[in-house]
Amino acid sequence: SLLILVAFSISFLIFLSGAYLIITSKPNKTKPFAPSDVGSLDKEEKLIYTILRDNEGSLYQGDLIKKTEFSKVKITRVLDKMATKNIVERKRKGMSNIVILK
Repeated sequence: SLLILVAFSISFLIFLSGAYLIITSKPNKTKPFAPSDVGSLDKEEKLIYTILRDNEGSLYQGDLIKKTEFSKVKITRVLDKMATKNIVERKRKGMSNIVILK
């Protein structure tokens, strides 16, 4: 009986300390996105970079089209230029692309 009580007490303390750590931990949501050549971006690239940075570094390509009101072709061309400059990468996600800041 005493052994079971000690085991439950230890388990309860471990559970409480884990719950405390989970509740008090602060997730690090701020990821610095600072490519070295931001100054060399043109006006459209800076707009897309700003939109991506404000949306935690990633956004669907279709959402970029809606937010910038650029055509699909223009977004694709601008993202291609940004990808060659190693600022963004596009990953296939189902039927669309997700654009991620590097």
